[in-house]
Amino acid sequence: MSSQPRICQPDNDWTAITDPALRKKLQNKLNQRALRARKRHERQTAKALKSTSKNDSPRYALILPRPRHTVQKPQQPSASTLLSETVETMACFHAAARERYYAADPCLDHLFTLSKFNVLRAFVDNMSTLGLTIEAMDDDALSPFSTAMPGPRGRDSGLPSSLLPTPIQRSTPHHPWLDCFPFPQMRDNLIGVAESFDDCELCVDVVDPTSGDIGVLVWGDPWLPQNWEFSELFVRKWAWVIQGCPEVFVYSNHWRGKRGLEELNAGSVIDVS
Repeated sequence: MSSQPRICQPDNDWTAITDPALRKKLQNKLNQRALRARKRHERQTAKALKSTSKNDSPRYALILPRPRHTVQKPQQPSASTLLSETVETMACFHAAARERYYAADPCLDHLFTLSKFNVLRAFVDNMSTLGLTIEAMDDDALSPFSTAMPGPRGRDSGLPSSLLPTPIQRSTPHHPWLDCFPFPQMRDNLIGVAESFDDCELCVDVVDPTSGDIGVLVWGDPWLPQNWEFSELFVRKWAWVIQGCPEVFVYSNHWRGKRGLEELNAGSVIDVS
């Protein structure tokens, strides 16, 4: 029997298959099996946590707390609120993963969560580089770049070139979380439409899409744009956000190529000219 995980029948083993189409078919089958197993594990974990204590928050099993839809509070929380709540949730994940690691019992399912943890950490790191804190990211916060009052770092003193404020950032009031993307044109696109888009939905699709898919991956220092990878799901849904950012496709395809994935075709998704 093959040592490949999730292979329960000899005819599922793709390691000796040379036909690309057949290999892809078998790999997809195994990936679907792994996904179903992960979902089953998540349901069992959530059920166990709920039965342990009525006071346990069901969000413990989530990556990013979802907006609550109730009759009394139909409004969605803001992106800044979601970021703050996510930091707390990811702290729980960090503690759980660390405990499993030191018990010599690592959980493979944590890898899926880790990729999303890295995106959150990227935003927190860029906030720190900009002299911002999670505590200061309240709903009514304004970017120090667009106000007369200098920020903790003396505004843009010593910032990486990718995070230096653009003229639009300086002249247009906006929430500081938008300053954390290391793509100047992307920041301008977001700031330029002001309140006409749902920044909560954008935040969710960046960190933890409701579909369970990946929205964004960060592979290194977050202030370097070449370390960011955007998924096909993201670039199709948020095409206007990356308008005028051809480098997004260059960097994303670099990382996709390392995993043997098809390149994102910029022409079929968005006009980047």
